[in-house]
Amino acid sequence: MATTQGLHLYPVGRDPNDVHEAALGLELIDRDGLHIYISQTIDLWEPGVLCSDQRDHIVVVGQLVLDEVQRTEDSDERAVASYFHRLWSFRLFRINDLPTEIVSIIFHDVVHREYPRDRLSALLHVSWTCKKWRDIAVCDSTLWNKIYFRGGQIEQALVWFERARHAPLDIVIESSVFAFAAADEHSEYSASVDDSIDEDPDSTSVVTEISPEALMRALLQHLFTKRETIRLLDIQLNDWQESLLVFHLLGTFGPLDARTLQSFQLRVAEADAVPAVTIAEPFLGGHIAPSLTRFALEGAPMNWGRSVMENLTTFDIKTLPVAHSIDIHCLREILSKSPRLQRLSVYGITTLHPPATRMAPIELEHLHTLMIGDFLCDVAIFLLSQLTAPNLAVLMVVYLCAGGEEYAPLFEQLTSAFPKVQSLTTSSIRFCSSPTALSSMIQWLESMLLLTYLRVADVPPEFFGLFFRRIHPIDGVGNEGGDHSSLDASESVDTVPDGDAAPAPAPVAPLLKTLDCEAVEPHIIVQWVVDRASLGTPLSKVYASEEIFDNYDQTDSERLTSICILSKLDYGVRPEEDLAYM
Repeated sequence: MATTQGLHLYPVGRDPNDVHEAALGLELIDRDGLHIYISQTIDLWEPGVLCSDQRDHIVVVGQLVLDEVQRTEDSDERAVASYFHRLWSFRLFRINDLPTEIVSIIFHDVVHREYPRDRLSALLHVSWTCKKWRDIAVCDSTLWNKIYFRGGQIEQALVWFERARHAPLDIVIESSVFAFAAADEHSEYSASVDDSIDEDPDSTSVVTEISPEALMRALLQHLFTKRETIRLLDIQLNDWQESLLVFHLLGTFGPLDARTLQSFQLRVAEADAVPAVTIAEPFLGGHIAPSLTRFALEGAPMNWGRSVMENLTTFDIKTLPVAHSIDIHCLREILSKSPRLQRLSVYGITTLHPPATRMAPIELEHLHTLMIGDFLCDVAIFLLSQLTAPNLAVLMVVYLCAGGEEYAPLFEQLTSAFPKVQSLTTSSIRFCSSPTALSSMIQWLESMLLLTYLRVADVPPEFFGLFFRRIHPIDGVGNEGGDHSSLDASESVDTVPDGDAAPAPAPVAPLLKTLDCEAVEPHIIVQWVVDRASLGTPLSKVYASEEIFDNYDQTDSERLTSICILSKLDYGVRPEEDLAYM
């Protein structure tokens, strides 16, 4: 492979003119298809040093393509020609003549703009093309400082760890990495851990198998040799017992060791019952991390009484063990010491009981996103009474479906509490269908006048009737063999005598433009969108999960697309409208 300053790409084994002519013959001109075709074309090229004839040929072909761009009136042909002009001309750009600093900036743009799982491919491309590129990439420690330990890639991640040197480190560890490494007899990392155990003078037992726990301990101890440079630490574990080791090793940090730590996240996949006798350690041994702004903990026991956290912008706690969960005093202390908190998620915390004396709510002026879920009604009401967030823009209310619970009082408290909400998520919520309860729900939705984005998942059919101020049961909807046409929006709270011609009231949330739906009966969405449009409040876009989207026949699709854009949303993908609120 050529390694000189004049490295370029040139087609091998085909006439270069065929590339452009074949592209112009494509019947379907679209951006994705064109990118695929160009990628396939580039794959046929090999790095090499261009001779003068090859350079002249590229100049001639490039000029012909440019002339066609300027001459053609057809927009599709002009787009194809423009793409291929760039495809040809980029090979004449002498990138290796640029200063190393400029090339490094280009590499950063290529590597760090990719999704995490694509970053590996991008790094390999910039480090394998030629010797000069490899030297630049390897010498730039900030290209390698986002390190992902997953699957069977532990040795590769450790190489990145060494190349990052003293750059700020973003480390993500998935639980699968330990199981893969322990099961791989040929893993160099497993062998090194085995040797270290055999050489341990304090070890009196014979090691016959390396456990995932031993691998995790060895890996964390190795990573923590650069503890003063760790900026982000994200660890995913299988059970809560493994988290004890994590907190124990974090407890070895000194007062200055965590000065660069900005984000910490620890999630346990299976949080079984944690015995009360378990000794839980505080975060960082009770020391303060002055730069810490994001803290997330799920399913792991921690000593909250001795942990110190302040000046957070994101605080996320979910499903903490009862015996080692946070109480209301610790929660209030963290909130009061984090006046610039922007994101708060509290899910499944059962230890937030009211104290004997009433406490004034804490004002969180900068709180942008609030998620509450998996609470009994009285606990959720008490939690909301402890804070005010006048500028809240994103509200997520999820998993409020405990058997026998009536959540109408909670929605009464939510009414007018967050008047600036623009994005609302309701997932797995249940409520009584009595007129009183439905009226409370309607008043809550009406209080969010700026609502423009709605995400729903696993909600009862009556929820959609609330947007038409319907407080009577919806006959037939959700019942086997029922008449689904009863979702018609003409029925409302203010019933009008048949002889009057008064128009139906405008639906709730008149500014609503985007719906994201999952685990909802498909026909309900169609009728709901049609009814809103008939009353002058049409949606702009509907995102449907794969299950809902695939259940629509041609008639349903045509009814929806005549009003708004219908898009299938793949699992795990967030709509651009949703990302705009983050």
